[in-house]
Amino acid sequence: MNSEALKIIATNAGETTEVNAAEQASLQFNFDLSDATFARDGNSLTIEVGGGIIRLTDYFVESEDASGLPEFVLEDGSVI
Repeated sequence: MNSEALKIIATNAGETTEVNAAEQASLQFNFDLSDATFARDGNSLTIEVGGGIIRLTDYFVESEDASGLPEFVLEDGSVI
């Protein structure tokens, strides 16, 4: 696992942000995931929150070390 999580910041309403999630062990979110809507789009995971969209490209692509999907680090530091 990477020692530092990739920080995912909420996008402004009407905007889309793309983040390459391949090879990431941890993704840290600065917003409440219970306010978000998640959908799969090919190999990407899209997260809609506050009218903006975050696209985690290659989220569903298996890493070379087969470590599985990245873990989510919540605002309070808990890990899922």
